[in-house]
This record gives sequence, C-alpha cells and structure tokens, in this order.
Amino acid sequence: MEGIFEELNQQQKQAVYEESSRICVIAGPGCGKTKTLVSRIIYLLSSQKAQPRNILVLTFAKKAIKEIKKRVFSHLSDISPRELHIHNFHSFCFRILNRHAHLLGFPENKFPVYDRHEQETVIRKLLYQENYNTEKKEINTIISCIKYLKTNQALDFNDLLLYTIKLFNYHSPVREEYQRQFTHILLDEFQDINAIQ
Repeated sequence: MEGIFEELNQQQKQAVYEESSRICVIAGPGCGKTKTLVSRIIYLLSSQKAQPRNILVLTFAKKAIKEIKKRVFSHLSDISPRELHIHNFHSFCFRILNRHAHLLGFPENKFPVYDRHEQETVIRKLLYQENYNTEKKEINTIISCIKYLKTNQALDFNDLLLYTIKLFNYHSPVREEYQRQFTHILLDEFQDINAIQ
C-alpha cells in the first residue's frame, strides 16, 4: 500500500497527510486531483484517522464514483463497499430525503424523482389525454401537469438538493446527526460545484 503514496508528488503528499479536516486542493485538469483524493481516503482509513462511516466522498458522475471505488477498494480489501459513502450529490441527497422526507411532509420512503425525460413523458401523456390544441387549453394542461406532479409528490434532481438544504436548515437535529457522522467530506471536482451543492 505504501506504493500508492510514493507515486505522489510533494503537493499531493501534503494534501493527503494534512491533519486539518478542512483543506482545498486546487489544480488544473490532469494534475492528479482524483488520485490525491483516493490516496487521502486510503490514508485516513489505513492510519485509522477515520472510520469508513465517517468519510463522505461527493462527485458528479456515476463514472467517477465507480472509478473512485475501484481505486480505493483495490488497496483496501478489508472494508465493505457499503461502509464507505461515495455518492454523487443527487444520490446522497436522495438517501437523506428518503430517510427524513416525513419531516418535510412527504410520505416516508415513497417519493418519485423525475428526470427531465420523465417530466417530459408525463407532460406529453397529459397533453395527449387532453387533446392538446388551443392556447387556453395549453395553459390549463400545463397547470394540470404541475398539479399531477405535485399530487404525486414528485421531485426532480434540483429538488433533491433544495429539499435537503431545507431539511438541514429547519431540522437542526438531522443536520447535526450528519455533521457528527461525516467528519471527513471530500469533494471531487470541487471547482465545478455551485452554491447549492
């Protein structure tokens, strides 16, 4: 396992071994940010500075999640993939809301998440049912579509982020629970996140 750390340059090693729980690695494309992040996870776990359940890794793409998991677990075979939290922003927020949605008035463990394609499918279906053809009909039909989505308490991907923030802002015990659990939060592609994320 030491080989992975020997491959790092001085700046990467500094980020991996940093004792502070708050660090930010800024580097251009292809400079080894993900390699550094993976090495930090391995370091935190192998040196027992953190338990798997205390590390949260957030990234954007499912492909990046698979790559990070592959690299981490190729060096740490004694840790179960279920113990380590590696997610994209939306899947992490979905997990939180799935567990605490009742605090926001949603049915427990039962709310659909519609991506753009699914939203368009619902709207097309309702437009077809309403024999869409006039301007007035258009407004009423769109209102019907919105009511349909709200009646089914459906969320889209942006809602996942916004409702998680709302949950944390209005239910401090929930926020504090996650703050206690995740003592190490690592973000891949930090430069691409927005204020909500």
